[in-house]
Amino acid sequence: MVHTQPQALDKYPERFRARVAGRVSQVRFSAPGEPLRYEAELIVTKSRPVSLSKTRTLMTGLPAIETSGDFSEEPDADEDQTAVAHERAPHPESSKPALKFPEYPPLKQGSRLLLIWHGQRSVPGIAAGTEIRCNGLLSTRMRPATMYNPLYEIIPSRR
Repeated sequence: MVHTQPQALDKYPERFRARVAGRVSQVRFSAPGEPLRYEAELIVTKSRPVSLSKTRTLMTGLPAIETSGDFSEEPDADEDQTAVAHERAPHPESSKPALKFPEYPPLKQGSRLLLIWHGQRSVPGIAAGTEIRCNGLLSTRMRPATMYNPLYEIIPSRR
């Protein structure tokens, strides 16, 4: 199965944080005796990069992506008021100018994204046909674009 990725990713960095929504088209898991790995192929309906201002620093000093909200560009109401109790001092690299992303979404509607959870035999709620919204580090090094161990939320179906 060969997938071609739209050229939109050429203007984005090789790895960046993104929020993506779509429908799971298929899932795969590792064979017995192989390292545990659960994969889901997502057909993208919406995507956008997440700027570093939308991330918070964990106790480890690593940025964590915010999981609340949708794809609107408006700031969350609690964004300025919420603080992490054990936040470390800003990293020296944080004084660098903010990364500017192109005006168009990183993944076009209908493109495919591979979600991979290492060390998992299954991922609760992730099955073919499930609508999800996920957040994580998007790697464009290989095609299709890949997101490893993403945070996700299941979007309830409208009936």
